[in-house]
Amino acid sequence: MEPSDEVQAQLRKYEARRRQIEEEEARARREGLISDDDEEDLDNYISSRLKKKEKDQRRVLLNNVLHQKAIKDSKEKPNEEDEEYLIAKKRRKEEEKKQEEGRKTLLDKHNEIIQKENESEKPTDEKLRDEENKLLESVTQTG
Repeated sequence: MEPSDEVQAQLRKYEARRRQIEEEEARARREGLISDDDEEDLDNYISSRLKKKEKDQRRVLLNNVLHQKAIKDSKEKPNEEDEEYLIAKKRRKEEEKKQEEGRKTLLDKHNEIIQKENESEKPTDEKLRDEENKLLESVTQTG
């Protein structure tokens, strides 16, 4: 069957069911089972609205319970795909940590090298100052 044929079949079923319901209501009116009084119609309308509202509330509650149950089940039994995803995520985090540590160690090494260079330069500065002081002392002694 093509989709249009299926739709046509569903429409025919719907029309047949609607005609059947209309015939049953007409028969019930003739037999006096259904009255045309406005008060009764209003009462039926209100009670049917209340019934519909209660039914909707039950449906919402049931959906909530089933949804919570589904969430609970999914938490208890993780799928293989979820586990694989979590493992891959952990791997990525570990790799990022290693890269960060590698960067830190490179920075530390660089800082150490700079510090050593600065330390090696400091004595020469001190030597220069000492020499300047000696020269000043010698000049003041001779002068």
